Order: sequence, then C-alpha cells, then structure tokens
Amino acid sequence: MVEIKQIKLKGGTALGIKIMKDEKGPLVVLIKAEKGFIVCSNFSMKALEEKGVVAARIAGINSIESALETKIIEVTSKAREFGLKEGMPVKEALEKLC
Repeated sequence: MVEIKQIKLKGGTALGIKIMKDEKGPLVVLIKAEKGFIVCSNFSMKALEEKGVVAARIAGINSIESALETKIIEVTSKAREFGLKEGMPVKEALEKLC
C-alpha cells in the first residue's frame, strides 16, 4: 500500500509518501519539498551525500504525521547550505526547502 499526502506549509506545499512493507509497518516514509527531501532511517545518507542530494534524515517514525512532529537527526552537506541542521523540527526544515 502507498499513501500520498499533500502537506500545506507557509512557504508552499510538500508531498508526504509512505510505502508499506506489510501490515507490521512502513518500508519507507519520505517528504519531498521543492528543494529537497526529509527521509526515514531506511535511506543511506552516505549515498545521498555522494549524489549531492539535499536531504535530512529522521528516525523512530511510522507515518507521515509522526514524521512532521519529529526532529532531524542527520543532514547532507547540501542540506546544510539551506540552513538545515541536526535537532531542527521537520516542519521548520520543510519551510526552508519550499
């Protein structure tokens, strides 16, 4: 199952995507904003860094809603250029990426 949800922000709109592995939990949760991504811990930050992707990672979530209520634990160097940093609330980071 795939869930897609529009996320309205002050500066624009982001797109939340959740892909279920099975009924036990999601395989992937990510949020795509205009300039970059918020990704769950199933993504390799090393790979995203090597590809020059603007991305921040979160952990301990199981829905798009819980992703919006958590804080960033890791960012790529490109994300730092947009002002993202560890400990920043996801909603604040998304505003910077819209």
